[in-house]
Amino acid sequence: MRLKQFWLLAFVGLLSCGVTISANSLAASNDAQSKKSSKNASKVVVKVDSKKVAKSSKKPKAVRTTVTRSSNPAPSRPSFATALGLRGQHDDLSLKSSVAMVVNQDTKEVYFEKNPSVSLPIASITKLMTAMVVLDSNLPLDETLVINTDDVQSYRNSRLSGGTTLTREEALLLALMSSENRAAYTLGRNYPGGMRAFV
Repeated sequence: MRLKQFWLLAFVGLLSCGVTISANSLAASNDAQSKKSSKNASKVVVKVDSKKVAKSSKKPKAVRTTVTRSSNPAPSRPSFATALGLRGQHDDLSLKSSVAMVVNQDTKEVYFEKNPSVSLPIASITKLMTAMVVLDSNLPLDETLVINTDDVQSYRNSRLSGGTTLTREEALLLALMSSENRAAYTLGRNYPGGMRAFV
């Protein structure tokens, strides 16, 4: 069991490096393309003669639309720890975490605790369990998955739109590295037996 955990952590670490590198490369490539296209767009001059009508055999070009974010970002929701007033409490270790506990598993002796009676959501542990279930199932990581209407309706705030295709590996990376809940839901939906068996 410990060997599986080691390999999972090693796998996630390697994948995170790859995602970071490929994301940076993609961003640099997109920046270069957008600068190039904006320079070309400013140089184009078209003259039209009102008396002549020319028939063009060229196919119409596809129009590319760009969606920009609003200049007024939506107010962020405070975390549970902030809402409960747990942030900024001093401890001997100067931890940034609002809750912590270190326990000897063999003797059950508590070495350190900070707000031990507070109950908070498990957050990213859910992502790790999702990854463990997917990896333990030995399903092919190169299998193509499609984001469908069930996925879209389950999680409204996502960068993955309906109809997006991605491999199981890409969905796993997005769920782990970007907290992409729609990708995690897709992994569960495409598990043998569906979401009920996955959970």
